Amino acid sequence: MTQCGGCGKFLPATSGAVCTKCKQIFHRQCSALSASGNVPNNWLCPCCVIKKPRLDNTNKSPGPETSQRNVDMPTLSGDSISQLMTEMKLMRADLQTVMQEVCRFREDMCDIREEIRSCKASVTLFADRISSVEARLEELENAKTHITELESTINTLTCELNDREQEMLVNDVELVGIPEKDGESLEHIVGLLALKLGVALDESEIVGVYRAGPRRVVVSGGSPARPRPIAVRLSRAAVKQRLMKAARVRRNIKTTDLSLPGAPLPIYVNDRLTKMNRKLLGKAREVARERNWKYVWPWYGKIFARKFDKETAHHLRNEQDISRVFGVAPCDDSQP
Repeated sequence: MTQCGGCGKFLPATSGAVCTKCKQIFHRQCSALSASGNVPNNWLCPCCVIKKPRLDNTNKSPGPETSQRNVDMPTLSGDSISQLMTEMKLMRADLQTVMQEVCRFREDMCDIREEIRSCKASVTLFADRISSVEARLEELENAKTHITELESTINTLTCELNDREQEMLVNDVELVGIPEKDGESLEHIVGLLALKLGVALDESEIVGVYRAGPRRVVVSGGSPARPRPIAVRLSRAAVKQRLMKAARVRRNIKTTDLSLPGAPLPIYVNDRLTKMNRKLLGKAREVARERNWKYVWPWYGKIFARKFDKETAHHLRNEQDISRVFGVAPCDDSQP
């Protein structure tokens, strides 16, 4: 498809007239040619005819020959002019449609520009909020670091306070398993137990003795309450060592050996621990059973653990030590 040199519409190359000079194609109607006749071999379009120079440059008036040459110039009939006018009106209508589309396009572009501005403002606001959130996150990270440092300091101070409290119990032992009854003489029971263990314990070497903790209430119809342990404070650490050593030798001593009423129950002589160390010992023994560790024991107010015989004993000061020793890596604390 090519475009007509006269009206600008497209037409097949084989259905129009081709100018022998400018090679443009014209509708037969636009070039004043008959619809069925043949196109002359040297046919020129109206534009090329107008631009064609005369044979001489004289200013003489056109003669018969000149008039004869001008006879070949195309003339437009009334139908052609009417058709051209119709096509021009159609072109004008098309131009108006294009103008309307251009106006709508400009309006759409204005709307798009406003939306882009709105999106830009939203992006700027979003970026500001992200910056604010990042700043708050940085503050939280710094606060988290500070909190971690404070927790570490608190744990250190807690361990130190627990150590000081345990040092105050350096001469104390705890007797577990002795039945509790009203009007009992605890000093007499402690002296009798020392004799059964083979330790001569003078009354002056007993600084204080009492039942530790609140009295346990027995629920009606329930099992008997477990007796409270007896806390004994001795005068010197050497006396405590003799008593603890004798208790390790005679592990099978029972309540009947002290002429106490009731069924024979085992009696244990333990190192007295702080509340924190008692909880730590219970937690360590529970984890040791789960992970098949063989030994967990207290030694002069400290908690130690050993997985097998002849392995390194680990000192447990807090729950973090339990996680490290039983779960990750052993601690290098020295043995007792």
